[in-house]
Amino acid sequence: MFLRKRIVNGTLYWSIVRSFREDGRVKQQTIQHLGNTNKAIHILKHEKDYACYLPIIAQHLQYGEKRGLSVHFSSNTDEWETPTDFYNELNAEFGFTLDVCASPYNTKCHLYYTSAEDGLNHQWRGTCWMNPPYGRAIANWVEKAYNESLDGATVVCLLPARTDTKWWHDYCTKGEIRFQRGRIKFGKSKHNAPFPSAVVVFRGNESNL
Repeated sequence: MFLRKRIVNGTLYWSIVRSFREDGRVKQQTIQHLGNTNKAIHILKHEKDYACYLPIIAQHLQYGEKRGLSVHFSSNTDEWETPTDFYNELNAEFGFTLDVCASPYNTKCHLYYTSAEDGLNHQWRGTCWMNPPYGRAIANWVEKAYNESLDGATVVCLLPARTDTKWWHDYCTKGEIRFQRGRIKFGKSKHNAPFPSAVVVFRGNESNL
């Protein structure tokens, strides 16, 4: 089981979810809705079976919400939901068939991999959309995107423009880089991101598909 968080009208809500396999596919089932952060903490204090999740939510309250930051701007999350209009424009150009790192409530494609399925452990095919977690693991996702393009997939990535990092120089410079003017407004946030962004395209060789 794991914690899942989602934003509704700017408020962060939590739930406990379990993953299971059925008919050869990984599915998810909500075990308990916890409500917003304060309500979730109250519930978990009285639920011994789920008390292990209390420190995670409490940490978010301490370092995220107390600073007046939504989930989009807290350092305690590395997920930045793709703006719909931004995605639609790219989708009109590329025609995406697979969202390689999504969640059931924000996926942009009919076919997608969730965090439970872990797209890093699967083969990518077709034209893929990738807005990866922006934490330390981002290097693994960018490397995976580049390698999958060598095997035939086209991967379009929305990334923070961290041009001083090793992963940027090792992989992004081998793709088509489209720096974005200004700062992107992710998800339903009222404010723009505190960092610049770029779209990096790794074009696959269709003959390898």
